[in-house]
Amino acid sequence: MATTGVEIKYGGYKMTPAPLLEYQREVFRAAEGSEVIGGLHRITLNGTLYPLSTGAPDGPTNVFKAEEDLFNAFNTDYREFYIDFIGGDASCTGTVICGRPFIDTVSITSNDNWARTANYTIELIFAASAITGTKDLLASGLNLRSTSTNYSVEYLNKGFRFGDEVAAPVIQVSRSVSVEGLAVGSGNLTPGFCEKGSDASGVLTAFDHAKNYISGIVGPSGNNIAIPDLGAVIFGVDVDDTIIHLIDRSVNTDKVAGTIDLSDTFIAIPTGTGSYDGRILASGRPYSYPAMDTFNLEVSSELENGVGSVTINGDVQGYPSFNNNKILVPEVGKTAFENASGYFVDAQTTGTFSARAGAAFSGTLATNIEDRTSLPLNTKPISKTFGYNISEGTVNYSFSYNNRPANCNPSVLSETISVTKNNAVDVHASLTILGREAGPILQDIGTKTAITEDLNIEAVVVPYSGCRSGNFIADAPDYGSVVSGVENNISGGGNTFFRTADNETYDVKAGRYSRQVSWIYTPCS
Repeated sequence: MATTGVEIKYGGYKMTPAPLLEYQREVFRAAEGSEVIGGLHRITLNGTLYPLSTGAPDGPTNVFKAEEDLFNAFNTDYREFYIDFIGGDASCTGTVICGRPFIDTVSITSNDNWARTANYTIELIFAASAITGTKDLLASGLNLRSTSTNYSVEYLNKGFRFGDEVAAPVIQVSRSVSVEGLAVGSGNLTPGFCEKGSDASGVLTAFDHAKNYISGIVGPSGNNIAIPDLGAVIFGVDVDDTIIHLIDRSVNTDKVAGTIDLSDTFIAIPTGTGSYDGRILASGRPYSYPAMDTFNLEVSSELENGVGSVTINGDVQGYPSFNNNKILVPEVGKTAFENASGYFVDAQTTGTFSARAGAAFSGTLATNIEDRTSLPLNTKPISKTFGYNISEGTVNYSFSYNNRPANCNPSVLSETISVTKNNAVDVHASLTILGREAGPILQDIGTKTAITEDLNIEAVVVPYSGCRSGNFIADAPDYGSVVSGVENNISGGGNTFFRTADNETYDVKAGRYSRQVSWIYTPCS
């Protein structure tokens, strides 16, 4: 019958005679009763050392040599440790346990003052994925001692409805992740670390495993966020219809302890493409930018001339949008300022501000202005001011609108049109009589003066940016239709008329234009 036994080695050191083994397992979970995130296997070796020869084969022997060899063998962590069955039949032959531990304690005592024997106790600790032969619930591969992920949600703006504009809520989500890793002996840091004869030691540190776990959470783009059920239950919106932007991140690390604390801040803005329970989430304003627009309205009316005005004062706060899981680099064109200014430009283009003014006018002013309720509010503002704060990513703005009649020429910035008409009056003679105290004698000569009409137009346009060398007046606004309209009105009344004056003035650099046209006419009958 073949001799059977157990061979135990650490690195190249064979433990003879084989020690007794004690085995313990420690499991780490993210929370009580939750999934396993890692664990440790603790193997305790209890053995006896016997004298080894220190000289000739028949020379003196002592225990100190055996003790020195043991200490030299166990002076380095993560060497290859394995337990083999040798001899016997095939079913009982081969490696039982193999792995790369770190050495927790080594202690040696002697009951006979090191004369004949010494007893030793060695504690080896294996991370879950650094040992084979223990196929159990620790084979998760996470190699973590602890981890926690917490979310907090608050509303930066709860949204509102005004006119046809539906402003979605702006939701801030804060996520904090804490993780502590476990160190794992992994041979030469490649698969097959339990191949016998290879003592290439290596270690995946606790910090490596903490970093791998954090990298899996943030995702390859750096702005990954998974909030189970929060989108539909707490936000009240479908996550598929929500734009989520990473706007801030802080990281605290301890490489020696293998710990990482990650804090991320996101804002979630529902888009205008979906609804929740039949409710429209957002409409009437740009929603492709991570920006929050807050504003107030001032309304006024002048009953003496029937003009009403609406002024909108507001601020746009932009947020940066990051997509890098290392240094937080904003996406191209997505800094806080670019998002704020992009929103501001789009809001002007799509008529967001004029729509707000129109909603205030229709509900507040229109019925309070005598005889002017039929005049709609102009969509072009009479004044506009705005300012940028580049570092803070903000835009402040002010727009004023009124219900003054729209410009006859829609291409001009402003215009003033006035008409002066001198009606026909009786012509009389004034005869001065010498010595007559009552004054001159007035006598009707049986005729009337001609009618005169003067048209004055003043307008402002954006001036030409360069210097023209040809026809400067070509850049001036065209008011020919207004002049023709007045002239057609004169001729259409059966009058005999002549245009007595027509001149134009254009300030090329200031963009100021004026035109004066005069007519004289009399009725044909």
